[in-house]
Amino acid sequence: MLGLAIVGLWLPVVAVAGVDEDLAKAAKSPYEIARFVDTHVIFDWEPLWKALGIPKDQVLIQPCGTMGGPRRDCSEELVTVLDPFQVILILRMDLFSQEVYLRFFRQSGPDSAGPWRFGGSYNPPAKYFAPRHRLLRFGKRPFLLVTGQGISGSDWSSEVEDWMDLSSPKFEPVFSLTTQGHYSGLPDRVGLETNATVVAMETDPVERLEVAYDVRFTHNREVFANRSDAAVYVRHGGSFSFDAARSKTAEADIENLYNIGDDHPSNEEYLRYLLVDLRKIATGPKSELKDWLERFLKVCGDTVEKRELQALLTKTPSK
Repeated sequence: MLGLAIVGLWLPVVAVAGVDEDLAKAAKSPYEIARFVDTHVIFDWEPLWKALGIPKDQVLIQPCGTMGGPRRDCSEELVTVLDPFQVILILRMDLFSQEVYLRFFRQSGPDSAGPWRFGGSYNPPAKYFAPRHRLLRFGKRPFLLVTGQGISGSDWSSEVEDWMDLSSPKFEPVFSLTTQGHYSGLPDRVGLETNATVVAMETDPVERLEVAYDVRFTHNREVFANRSDAAVYVRHGGSFSFDAARSKTAEADIENLYNIGDDHPSNEEYLRYLLVDLRKIATGPKSELKDWLERFLKVCGDTVEKRELQALLTKTPSK
């Protein structure tokens, strides 16, 4: 069964000499690390990474209490999983919404004293929002799901949910899903608003995840078309992969529409995806959307879809 999360209390204490040494010594136990964070304000994380054998370039989290003078801006959370027994320690730099997840095992179990073994670290990307986490059980396996920043920029943004199998010796994602994405499309491209949700989980005969996808196409932030898709992912060894035989949508289309990036979809692909809806705009009455379509076609490459839409616009000129 899964245990409950335990959030430490804040006990503000200013930094004192020997802080680095104290933090390094605390690395032997997740509870000792949590106690250190709860009782110190100003400190750098580097002694902890060194004590645990984590390369500095694998974690991004700012020192504590150094932004704008002495202030408590770091916190911790302990998450206990009973089967198999382990503790996930979440370290936070609240000011920048940064988090680091540290995994610890103790062979003697939850009720006996014994040495802890460090089981890996995970540092979700963070920019526009604080990472979120939740626990679920998939068959007999406990999973930690962490939602972090995907792509980010002035026009692009997405959230990615990473699934960690807590029955595995490795502390790394076995499945990643872009749960939502946004592209403004401004000024004259096509905008996207996407969502993805795991709607079914099966374990027999193999572990399978079914994902429902939805995308809304926008111009000037107004929705003018939408579509839904579905895909199935099957676990092979250490990770889940796309299952073409069980999926209703081609993998290329899932990648193109829902794994948002600044290099896709192309203008020409938008014409293919939206041809039915763009035909209605081209043959409809004068509107701002119709004026936009004329401008948009000018920056599209020469395709069958572009020629058809231009012909329709010529037959039904704006009045």
